Amino acid sequence: MTRPVSQGMASSILGGAGLAGYARLLQAHCTLPLIDSAQAGWEVLLGQLAPPAPIDHDGFYAPWVGMPPAFTQVPDKVNHGF
Repeated sequence: MTRPVSQGMASSILGGAGLAGYARLLQAHCTLPLIDSAQAGWEVLLGQLAPPAPIDHDGFYAPWVGMPPAFTQVPDKVNHGF
């Protein structure tokens, strides 16, 4: 849901995988700048702009029981360099 510009809204975010890529296609029909949430997230990831995690572990707490062998080969934590 969007609010009118008069209430202070400066842009509108199109979120959800099903809407990825539509901001560019719909921009000509909207007065507000449209932000593609998938594209914005990708830019944050590639630019390493996200804040660091508040905890130093992967946050996966469920035990991996009865998983295929390929899944059990996944390391507990992967260091991606950031």
